[in-house]
Amino acid sequence: MEFATHTFKELFPLTEMRAFGRGTANRDALCSAGEAMGLNAIKAASAREALEGADLIVTTVTFSPDVEPFLDARWLSPGTFASITEFAAPWEDDGMVAFDRIVVDDMEQELKSEMPLVNKALTDGDVSGLVLGEVPVRKDPEERTAFVFRGLALGDLAMAVLAYERATSD
Repeated sequence: MEFATHTFKELFPLTEMRAFGRGTANRDALCSAGEAMGLNAIKAASAREALEGADLIVTTVTFSPDVEPFLDARWLSPGTFASITEFAAPWEDDGMVAFDRIVVDDMEQELKSEMPLVNKALTDGDVSGLVLGEVPVRKDPEERTAFVFRGLALGDLAMAVLAYERATSD
């Protein structure tokens, strides 16, 4: 958790973070890590409070078939990017239409899955298509965009590269 917070702070000009959790221990630990890095860390009282007005959102919950959706993309401001790392389980299906562009990690895997992450009609493509220029990038800074991650080895490889670069940097 602390490594991810440091990584995001290095990659983006963060000044504030908001955290919401169904339990307070992890939320409080994340806020403490953010405060130690000089961020204004807000312990959000609700999911909506954490999402509204945010530019960058990262969601991660322990996946369980019993997770009841509690996040709604309709709460997002124009221009928000959401990195959704838990099969989109906590996101309301009806609210996903609020995203202007949704990219998944692997379209072939997504199309063959018995449990799709998001409605196929809402998906613009996958990471490979984005990198190869086959999937259009954000066309307007006001677009609400999302990356929905099922958990492909490509993501593990990207994280390994970041960890290596950090471990070997001065």
